[in-house]
Amino acid sequence: MAALGPGRDATIEEIRASLAGQGLVFGFGTIQRFFARHAITRKKRPRTPPNRIAPTS
Repeated sequence: MAALGPGRDATIEEIRASLAGQGLVFGFGTIQRFFARHAITRKKRPRTPPNRIAPTS
């Protein structure tokens, strides 16, 4: 998890390079499956606006 960086916005290739510097070698798909299994998302999406602007009665 520390390989994601302080902003947790590192790409998978950057994570692979970071782990390789520590002597750990993983494939792209291995890291991608790890994130999917643990429900870790790196892409932060903006909130969607409400459907109606005016209050309804």
